[in-house]
Amino acid sequence: MDSHEGSMAEAERKALLKVLFDKIQSNARAGTKPISNRALKRHVRDHLPNLLVSSSCLRSYIVKARASVEAVMSEEKARKRQRLLAEKQDMIAKRNKIEQGDLEMGSAAPRVEPTAPIDGISFLDFAPEKYNDSLIERSNKLVAQFRSFDNPFTAMRPSCKVEVLRSQPHHYRMRVGLGIFDDRECQYYRSIPPPLPSALVSDATVKGLRYVYWQPKTEADAAEPSQTTTKQVMVNVGPTFPVASNLVCDLMPLVLSAVGDRFAHVMRQGLRCVRFLSTTNGECVIALVYRQRMLGDTWTATARQCLDHLNTELRKKTHFVTDMIDTQVSAEVQSLTVAQRSVVGVLGHSKGIKAVVGRDFVFEKGLRRPDGTRLVYRQVGAVCHHVTV
Repeated sequence: MDSHEGSMAEAERKALLKVLFDKIQSNARAGTKPISNRALKRHVRDHLPNLLVSSSCLRSYIVKARASVEAVMSEEKARKRQRLLAEKQDMIAKRNKIEQGDLEMGSAAPRVEPTAPIDGISFLDFAPEKYNDSLIERSNKLVAQFRSFDNPFTAMRPSCKVEVLRSQPHHYRMRVGLGIFDDRECQYYRSIPPPLPSALVSDATVKGLRYVYWQPKTEADAAEPSQTTTKQVMVNVGPTFPVASNLVCDLMPLVLSAVGDRFAHVMRQGLRCVRFLSTTNGECVIALVYRQRMLGDTWTATARQCLDHLNTELRKKTHFVTDMIDTQVSAEVQSLTVAQRSVVGVLGHSKGIKAVVGRDFVFEKGLRRPDGTRLVYRQVGAVCHHVTV
């Protein structure tokens, strides 16, 4: 023990520790750069000028004060995490009661999603019934703009007829990425999705797992208690997504059931996003994105079982609607049997690690060339980094 420390009175020790503790704690709460030992020694001399203590003794008290502050701050963070977790669990319990019809909507209860969950995505203007009118309006406007030039090229002269190629008003998107919300891991989310209509709960959720999408916060979300901690809010997607291809819509509930129940012991923990890449030929690659590194041999073996399970369940689907409108391609696509539709690969992404089971790409047939050959495109799955539709 230092001679100066042994000669210090108990009151002086408490005063020294309090000065050091208050300064270190105020600096830590401010979120600035950690204060140096030299600055702390100057602070002690300014506030306790009559205190006689050696430099080595003062250094030991600084170490003690830093440890005390760290312990207090850790305790406060743990209490805050527990409080936020309790609040989220309470909101999830209320949401579940509303979905089950056991709780009436009140002023403090979360708002309910629209009957069709896709209507809750504000930036997505999905109106298939208006497709024909919108197509005619936009095509006429575009043709008029080209023909307004002083010397339009031959195809745009008034004497030439312009052919407009239609697409499907729904099920037109081949690549879709959707977020995942897990009630069991609500502490890792900044907000929770609103309740689903009761008629969709059984199909859109699997043991607390559901598809969600993020969108910018609107004025209606400003007073929403479950959506006040972030600039973006969650909306439910539902059991299927009418914008996505028919193959993706068939796979969405199968994937949710597989990772949320059948293979949940390995493939559910930390899952944050599911990305689908489908083709008009009936191929699909599914990518699962995780928040922590967990893609080991166990995951790979389970993903292989999941791949076989998805293909088995997919063959049980009896309907198949083509995703192409072009008559030349459509005739070939329509000739595909249900057995030819398949998931060719399951990918895992986690903190810079990629695991591939099967293929990480699909083949897409393009237009037929004049010589009779057809272009074939190789598309790599899950190359985008954002959850997009």
